[in-house]
Formats: sequence, C-alpha cells, structure tokens
Amino acid sequence: MGEMIYCRSCGHEVRRTARSCPACGAPVAQKRYKDKIAAAVLAFFLGGLGIHRFYLGQWWGLFYLLFSCFGIPSFISFIECIVFLCTSQESWDNKHNDGQNSTQGSSAVVWIVVGVAAGLMVFVAVIGILAAIALPAYQDYTKRTVVATGITAASGLKTAEAEYIASTGKFPPNIEATGFQPANLPAHVSSITLDQQSQSIVIAYDETLYNKSVNIGVSLNNGKLEFSCYSQDMPKKYLPQNCRN
Repeated sequence: MGEMIYCRSCGHEVRRTARSCPACGAPVAQKRYKDKIAAAVLAFFLGGLGIHRFYLGQWWGLFYLLFSCFGIPSFISFIECIVFLCTSQESWDNKHNDGQNSTQGSSAVVWIVVGVAAGLMVFVAVIGILAAIALPAYQDYTKRTVVATGITAASGLKTAEAEYIASTGKFPPNIEATGFQPANLPAHVSSITLDQQSQSIVIAYDETLYNKSVNIGVSLNNGKLEFSCYSQDMPKKYLPQNCRN
C-alpha cells in the first residue's frame, strides 16, 4: 500500500508515492532517492571535501571540508566508498531511503553525479596546471623586482662615486670617502658597499636571492665615466636586461 502522509495543502491522507493529492490536486513533496552508486562515486572522487556526505544530506560533511588539507578525510572517504558498494540494496534503502526501494531514475542520478564529479576533477586539474605555471612566474617576477630595487637604492652612491672620481681621478677607497650617507636599505638587500679591488659598487642580497650580489662597475673611457651592471653569481633571469651581458 505504501506509506501514508498528509497533504500540506488540504490535510487529506495520501500515499507518499503519489505525485499529487487526489482531493485538491496539490503536488506531493517527494523524498529524493539516495543512490548508493552515486554516493560511492562521490566518495571516491570528491570524498576529501565531504561531497558524498552533503549528497546524503548529512551536515557533518563540513568536517571533511575543514580537515581536507590534512588528507585524512580522503582516506576515510575511500574506505566509505568501499563500504557503500558492499552494502546490500535493502540495508542501504532502510538507512537512507526510509525503506523505499524505488530506484526509478537512479541510473540517471548516477550519470549526473559521475558527470559532475568528472567535471570537478577536470576543473581542479586545470586550476592545478595554471597554478603550476603562474606561481613560478610570479616568484621570478618578485625576485626581479627585489634586484631592481637594490640597484635603484645604489643610485645615490653611484652619483657620489662619480663626483669623487671626477675630483680626484681615482676610485674611492670606501663609502665614507664619497660622503654618501646610505639610507635604510630596501627589503632583502643585505648591504651596499664599495669594492676597491673590482672598483665597483656591490649590492648584496639576503637568502631570498640566495645571498647573491650585483655589481655596478665604473670605468673611464676617453675621460668619460661609464657604468656597467653585472653579476658573477646571480641567476640571469633575475637581472635587468642591461645587467645580463
């Protein structure tokens, strides 16, 4: 005969499986059938996010979502996938479908779930590929910015050095001789010094740039000062274009 319920519109007793009330014609709210294959597919592909629990109408899927970064929910959901598949249809219906075994439309549900799961997996894979490409590019850009900032910070010393050479005809022995007072160093720049041996300004960076350095050399060409930027240890991809040769 089927389970009897009451119509929400007129209060007439009707079977739960009825589509509409025979007394007033109002539609009867149908309980959504929970397919165990669909639940198993969701547990296998998206169980780490608790999607299979949300499909079953169980709010504690939130815990899977909250702890997904630790990998434990993924392991648990894999076990649950096996349990779902091994559960008899009768036991499944008694637990999740109020004892009803009406599987009408369940195959369609399975295909919809499989399609959604596959779509989400593809989406996650695409996001992962894009992140794998974009993250290194962003990191390289950040390091090039740090190098350029250090070179800009040394511009004041470069001017003071040029004035010293123009007035004395020789390379200054140290920063103090130029009268240059260095301001606060930019982030990730360890020091800006003068190297007498290489006759260059040395911009040293911290571990963010692997403790490497960039040199700004000076030379006299027909009585004219010329500066050159170079590095003996910094990866070229982090250097400005004029410092790579």
